[in-house]
Amino acid sequence: MGVELLNPWMLWGTAALAAPLLVHLLTRGTRQSVWFPTIEFLRRSLARHSRLMRLRHLLLLLLRILAIVLLAVGFARPVLKLPFQRLAKQRGRTTTVIALDLSLSMAYTGSGTTPLSRAKAEAEQILRSLHRGDRANLLFVSASPYAAAPQPTTDFDLLRDELDRAAATLEEADFGAAIEQAVTEAGADQPENPTTRELHIISDFQRTNWAGVRPSAVPADVALYLVDVDSETKANTAVTQMRTRPATLRVGDVAEVACEVANYGPDARQVPVDLTLHGSQPVRQQVLAPAFGSATALFRVRLDRVGVQEAVARIPADALEADNTRYLAMPVREALSVLLLTDEDPRDSKGSAFYLERALNPYRGTETSVRVTALNAAKAAQTDLRQADVVLVSDLYDLSSGLARKLTEYLAARGCVFYFLGQGQAPAQLSLLNSLSKSGPVAPFTVTDLIDVHGRGRGYVTLTDARFESPLLKLLRNLEEGDLGRFRFHKFWLVTDVAPHAEVLLQYEDRTIAAARQRVGAGSFVLCNFSPQPDFSDIIKHDLFPPLLHELIKGALAEETAPADFHVGHGASVTIPGLGRSPSLTFLNPSGDRLDARWQAVGEDATVFFEGTPLPGFYVVQSGSAKVAATPVNVSPDESDLRELSGADLAAKQQMEHHSYAVHADVDPTYVQRLRSGRELWPMLIVAALLVAVGEQVLAYVLRTR
Repeated sequence: MGVELLNPWMLWGTAALAAPLLVHLLTRGTRQSVWFPTIEFLRRSLARHSRLMRLRHLLLLLLRILAIVLLAVGFARPVLKLPFQRLAKQRGRTTTVIALDLSLSMAYTGSGTTPLSRAKAEAEQILRSLHRGDRANLLFVSASPYAAAPQPTTDFDLLRDELDRAAATLEEADFGAAIEQAVTEAGADQPENPTTRELHIISDFQRTNWAGVRPSAVPADVALYLVDVDSETKANTAVTQMRTRPATLRVGDVAEVACEVANYGPDARQVPVDLTLHGSQPVRQQVLAPAFGSATALFRVRLDRVGVQEAVARIPADALEADNTRYLAMPVREALSVLLLTDEDPRDSKGSAFYLERALNPYRGTETSVRVTALNAAKAAQTDLRQADVVLVSDLYDLSSGLARKLTEYLAARGCVFYFLGQGQAPAQLSLLNSLSKSGPVAPFTVTDLIDVHGRGRGYVTLTDARFESPLLKLLRNLEEGDLGRFRFHKFWLVTDVAPHAEVLLQYEDRTIAAARQRVGAGSFVLCNFSPQPDFSDIIKHDLFPPLLHELIKGALAEETAPADFHVGHGASVTIPGLGRSPSLTFLNPSGDRLDARWQAVGEDATVFFEGTPLPGFYVVQSGSAKVAATPVNVSPDESDLRELSGADLAAKQQMEHHSYAVHADVDPTYVQRLRSGRELWPMLIVAALLVAVGEQVLAYVLRTR
């Protein structure tokens, strides 16, 4: 930081300092001796008074000198300049990079004009402030920032043409990448380049976009201007998320589609939400979204066909229309595939497999939403378990290491296994599964001894505790109290060593665990301490058993998950199972036009990658004329929260570097010229000189009246 004088020759005015000195010397009185013997006692008092008067006159002299110095320096027009401002005079030329925010929030029309229109006017003013020999470039900031010219140019007309054509995108802005590119554009990494460097970032400073951005990458000799073009308070509503429950959808199921509506405004709003499923008539629900909060509209839809079903949620248009629509692809699979691993004959009514198969598919020979395949241990060892949605293990007497390893790998890859404890080698089999698992313990608890309560007391135990808040039992929460207590269990296993993260689902009246779940990798292992064999329990006699088994399985598969969320400008992908190694694929954008995409085969599956996604909607994959997949691309929900950085937050970013300035274009439209020229100090110096002169006159008056 330093000071420069615009009129240094005015310092000759300090020669006027001789005037008060001459006045002071010429007005000094000459000493005369007059003797009055009768008043000799006043001599000491007069001496003291004379010294005081000399001090007062000296003070007047100093004030007059200070006033003249302040006037002379003020007329010399001193300017306070920071390092980059002093370099501007030394180097002569300026390289200016203007980073213009083109994110979705810049298209808000609530006030009649958009923040982008004000930003473009500000960029035009900066270009007009440049001189012959200066260079500039425009950097348009969206998901992938890009420059108007290959490098800073003196052709300002070219930049103005590009500025006129600039329009807000549907993307979010990556200001971290933009700042790095702008530093390169300004040539800050070339110290031998003798130019003054400026970076102007013109934005609405939406806080979700700027929360993690730090301007510390800007070197100290680059002037950084943070130009805020948006000061209004903006309200907005948006559909910010869609998800389904269950996550895996089956034909014939009744699915739940949840649409989250966010209200970024100071007042609660009643918002109608329309859901359209695969082009059908929309279904409407009303939600009350609190101020700066969200509400969820729940739709129940029946899935009547296999394939990709497209769901679209809409709310009424507002000042930011692009985020009022959201898209969700719902891949609907065929009937639930269940592998029943047992060494018993499924046709034997004395075994558990007989009752498990009929509970899952009571209408044998007809098409249902569940398909059960029973395999013994030998056949299971040769089967790809990934074809099954759920694996049930009951009375499997010969669990080989190979089959046990396949089960643990299936679990780790998001599989779901239900293990029913009956007769046989349960403790040894659970121990084998635990030892082969690479994702931690499989069994949620350890079993020791099989207990038979026949002939003891009542001869049975009942269920008394159920964790209905668990996803596995959530669908049964409407059961009447005591319904599960109707089951009578005659045999069960003693339990020890409950795993720390096991989820206990059911308990017997003596607190022994009846069922618990353990997470294994991305999958779930549910250990049921009972068997449907008639010798173990009477659950097969109750109508509640089939729905209980169905809901347990659906609950294990129905974890609420948000599907892959792809945003405009960031690309998208979709994996298509069982497509084969050499499919003939066609790719369509949301407008139905063909586009290029690349795909990669992994076994029988294919993953398709869409590199460019400039539009929201469904990006479709066709094999021949059949639609085999669709992936939705939506605007980023971060762009819907239009609240900008507070003044304190913007000031904090300003203070990170001594060369950074936060200004508001609406308040100070001449900030560029003012900051380039530095801070002129002469008005303060003239005011100070006048104040000193007034002080001198007041002091002189006081001295004359005393």
